[in-house]
Amino acid sequence: MKKQMRIYPKGQRVALVAVGVGFLLISSASMMRGSVAARIFYGAILVASLWWCYRGARLGLTVDQQGISERSLGRTRRVAWQEVKELTVTRGSGNAGAKFSMLVLHFTDGRELPLRAAARFSDQEVREIRDRVAVYRPAKGN
Repeated sequence: MKKQMRIYPKGQRVALVAVGVGFLLISSASMMRGSVAARIFYGAILVASLWWCYRGARLGLTVDQQGISERSLGRTRRVAWQEVKELTVTRGSGNAGAKFSMLVLHFTDGRELPLRAAARFSDQEVREIRDRVAVYRPAKGN
């Protein structure tokens, strides 16, 4: 078994980085002309675009024997295995009504955390991800 496993939503990462690069190119070209206020505005967009590209490229799950980390555009969540009661697969539907499956962590205190980085349209694919993630979970009592 490897020290850690990474699971990434490949298509989503590519799309996010492409959008970030698009804004990066537009803002950098626009910074070359215009007033000082416009240059400051486009400079802020340039910085936000760099952040977007960086976070978009790192999107996904990292699993090891200590726990699970989920990276999204906004933040990184780290959960230790001691806090996790079970891993389940849940069905849902998106804003446009598209059905998807995702991995959900159930905590020992009753809370739940849906892992959106492990969301897929295929129920079978999410079940395979769950099984691959469960291998890293230490046996109870360890």
